[in-house]
Order: sequence, then C-alpha cells, then structure tokens
Amino acid sequence: FTISTFTLPFKLFKNMATNENWEIISLSLREEYDNRINNKPVAMAFCYKGNNDYSAVIAGMDYEFNNTCFCYRQLLAKAIFRGRELSKKNIALGYTSGVEKKTFWSNRNYSMRLCTDKR
Repeated sequence: FTISTFTLPFKLFKNMATNENWEIISLSLREEYDNRINNKPVAMAFCYKGNNDYSAVIAGMDYEFNNTCFCYRQLLAKAIFRGRELSKKNIALGYTSGVEKKTFWSNRNYSMRLCTDKR
C-alpha cells in the first residue's frame, strides 16, 4: 500500500470550510465505543463539489483506529454515496486508494478517475 503524508497549511482548511464548493465528511466513534476524554473525529475527508464531479481531495485519519474501524474505507464509501446523492457523473477518490476503489466501485454508470488539479 501507499501512504502520502505531508503538512498542509491551516489556512487551506479554513478556506475549504468556508467555501460552499467544499464539504467535510467526518467520522466519529459512537460515545459508547469511545473511551477517550474527548470524542474527536477518527477520520475526515475534504471533498470538492464541481459541476459534474465530486472529488475526495484530502483525507486524514487517526491511524490508531484504522485497523479496527476501517476509517479509510468508510471515508471512500461515504464519498461515493455523497457523490451519487448529488447526482455527480464523476467521483474522484484520490491517488492512494487503488485497492479500496476496486472494493467499493460497482456501478458502471459512473466514471472514476484520479484526483489531479481541481481548479
């Protein structure tokens, strides 16, 4: 598998959170399964809504929970469901999600491509 990690500026996230073309998918544990002091999300995806496209551009997760909760797969599934809900023709899932893409992609009426420049 491939892992891409690098630091992104806080201003980027602030701008995405305030722009109507961006959505944030957030996954949290239910309280009865979360014994942490604060119930922070275990995974998040920042998704861009284009005219015909829905793109999961940035995903982040607490790797402590990925093996038990399958956070990355859940984020991709939520992005696919959301793109379909918005009737987008193209759903882009990113560079490093090859295995998970094949696992979830079953509807041939949608095209799938890699995220590149979303401008």
